[in-house]
Amino acid sequence: MIDFEQHKNIVEDFVEQHYPLAHSLMVDSYIDPEAYYSNYQMLLEAMNNLPEHPDYFLEWLVEYDAALYINLMELIVITRAINNVFEQVSSAQ
Repeated sequence: MIDFEQHKNIVEDFVEQHYPLAHSLMVDSYIDPEAYYSNYQMLLEAMNNLPEHPDYFLEWLVEYDAALYINLMELIVITRAINNVFEQVSSAQ
């Protein structure tokens, strides 16, 4: 069983690696659609490869390292927002 500290390190590495990419997706929307979609796919795949959070991990993280928690939530919100746009566009066609 993975403990909170080990999982925090995994999340921290993920955020460190993908935070700039997620924010670039929010700014760089349609300059190069293929690159944009490729970057989105990369972020989504990385997020899907994260191990499942241990029970009560997020509650612990918000107390232990609020900044990391906020950055993780930002990544999730950005990814879900972009995913929703892609779903709406593909269902409209």
